[in-house]
Amino acid sequence: MNNPSASTPLVALLGLLAYNALAALEPSIVALMHQVGERHLVSGRNPVSFCNVLFISQLVSLVTFLTLFNRDLTRENFRKLTRRKWHCLFSYVVLGSVVTQMLYFFSLSYTSVASIVLISSMQIPLAAFVNVWLFKETLERRQIGGHVLIFAGIIAPFLFAAQASMFSSTAGWGDMLAFFAMLCGVANGLFAKYLADLPLGVIGVVASGSSAIFFFSFASLYFGPEHFQDLLVPYVWELVFVYAVVLVVSRHIVRQLSFRRSSNQAINTISASYPALAVIAAYLIASQIPTYGQMLGIVLVIAGILFAMAPKAHKGFLEKQVEGERAAVRVNA
Repeated sequence: MNNPSASTPLVALLGLLAYNALAALEPSIVALMHQVGERHLVSGRNPVSFCNVLFISQLVSLVTFLTLFNRDLTRENFRKLTRRKWHCLFSYVVLGSVVTQMLYFFSLSYTSVASIVLISSMQIPLAAFVNVWLFKETLERRQIGGHVLIFAGIIAPFLFAAQASMFSSTAGWGDMLAFFAMLCGVANGLFAKYLADLPLGVIGVVASGSSAIFFFSFASLYFGPEHFQDLLVPYVWELVFVYAVVLVVSRHIVRQLSFRRSSNQAINTISASYPALAVIAAYLIASQIPTYGQMLGIVLVIAGILFAMAPKAHKGFLEKQVEGERAAVRVNA
């Protein structure tokens, strides 16, 4: 686990920003691919279904990890995996690569990207609560106030929608799916911390390989083998290949490399860029314009994140000042 007071190199900070940018692009890219599929139906069906996208993306990810990180796939690295590590790794796969992605894909069919972004932001205060509960961390008053602002920002759009009688049952269903995906993300973050010492190749290959098998088996059993009858449509592979390499694989690599060298303070502070980046991406890529209530909510969420992280940043600055003064005294002495 990262030390909150540890300094973070500039490369790691840029990596954190890149990770948030890639994460912000994903909902809009998925929505855009679905729109492309709607314009190029095959026998009245949209071939860019969530099962096809998830299955192909995991296959592409598996091949990419095998190519780039084949040196990590040694017997020694796999022998280091204890039974507890294996349990955590498969829990990480099921929650992060399978359940969370399926819920987010389903939610995109019913609600807007802006709503999903706001609900996803609830992960920050919930993760802080989990740290207080499990790891006995303490929260300062300004941090509590920041988390209250985040919750206010999440609730604001729904209050505006209720007043304007714009809240539909389909949107509510999509928001509920996004909420459960967010809960899975909180739990998945705990497993990710425990697996931080594993090689990138081991995590990537096991996660992508297991996910591909699960997606294909689940869809075949639940929907029937004919559900993948559009799997070989050429443009689907072209779309998903770009999505998998640019977003899935690169985001996983950037996340693992930057998070391992970053303090908790840096991770939480730079995460404030995610809501704004995601909404901008939704407007530019998927042509989704947020409502007034959603924009107000996003502003409140960003303000809450920055407000909650300010005490840590201030504390770190004071600690550096004191350390610098002590070093100067030692030199003069």
